Amino acid sequence: MKTNPTIYVVLAMRPSHQTGVYAHVEAFASYAAKIGVRVRVVTPFDMSPFLLYPFYGVGHLAKPFSRRFWLGWHLYSHSLVLRRQLSKVVPRTQPSIVYAQQLIAADAALELKRRGYPIQVVMTAHFNRSEVTEWVERGALKEDDRLHAWMLSVERRVLRDVDRLTFPSKFVHDLWRRDAMQDEQVPNFVFEPPQPASQRWSGDLITIGTLEPRKNHAYLLRVLSHARRLGHSYRLTIVGDGELVSSLRALAMSLGVADIVTFAGFVPRAASLLHTHRVYGHSARIENCPIVLLEAMAAGRPICAAHVGGIPELFDNDVQGLYWSLDDPEGAAHALIRLLEDRNVYDRMSKAARQRYVQRFAPDVVGPRLLRVVMGSSRETVAVADQGEVA
Repeated sequence: MKTNPTIYVVLAMRPSHQTGVYAHVEAFASYAAKIGVRVRVVTPFDMSPFLLYPFYGVGHLAKPFSRRFWLGWHLYSHSLVLRRQLSKVVPRTQPSIVYAQQLIAADAALELKRRGYPIQVVMTAHFNRSEVTEWVERGALKEDDRLHAWMLSVERRVLRDVDRLTFPSKFVHDLWRRDAMQDEQVPNFVFEPPQPASQRWSGDLITIGTLEPRKNHAYLLRVLSHARRLGHSYRLTIVGDGELVSSLRALAMSLGVADIVTFAGFVPRAASLLHTHRVYGHSARIENCPIVLLEAMAAGRPICAAHVGGIPELFDNDVQGLYWSLDDPEGAAHALIRLLEDRNVYDRMSKAARQRYVQRFAPDVVGPRLLRVVMGSSRETVAVADQGEVA
């Protein structure tokens, strides 16, 4: 039997960043190691900091004056560094697989392939609709200018040229469906969140994510405000940093809920805090396959979220949680009160949430499927993936 090729997982971010993308990488690498597949994670930050930080510093110095210039430099510098790092670790003559997590990472790998490296490039589409669209929503890019047009062309080329694509949700898969048999819709998976080391943060409701407009944290504050008017003061913990922290604090004060809202900031391994809260609250306006919802179900926590994007593929209304309308925070408050005050309802949903995780999103359920797509369909790959099903 031939030896399976090494998988080089490439992502254009600092490994310490606790994002959904990095959580996906950690879960994939842990599962692969468990069944004996070699994985090496490659990031720009593998490069010597004495070379890297002056290079990246140009963009950061310009960011307060021009987010557009910062974005252009960010893409250019990350692309160059990733190509350099990949060329140092990927063998020139031995077949390998590069598993990219962003467009920049996939583009860098495709450049090596054009130079003659015998690699297959696989990518997971973590974006909600498009990476370019997300940069526009963050305010770093304007539609219809030259940078926007160039980024769109790169996005289309990369998604056309990669050997295989995986889509965490049917929602995104249907947006970018290609005429290729090896593209598959494979959901994310997570290992069970660890128990927290301390009870420093605890409460009724928790939400985890970057404080950016798309995440819509203001909605949760309004839900709490309506619940308080109805006689129920529920404690909310908001985990994450971002540009909106000051405005959200001010809104909590104006709504009269500042005393029951904790802004925890960045918390390493934040999923462990799910065990110290009763419900996971999600208010994003659009999502692909948010890993934090899978972590919440793994911890046996019911979910309250909007029926948007790929979320309806994860849980059922009034079974593992509740769907609430982002246009009706008062109605959401009534639903939350029912969930938290009716013990029978809560216990039923908590048990169903845990069961949904075990049946659909545990590593030994999803891991073999994802590994098959990443590695292709050779006999050796099937043999390795089958070990995961046995495990």
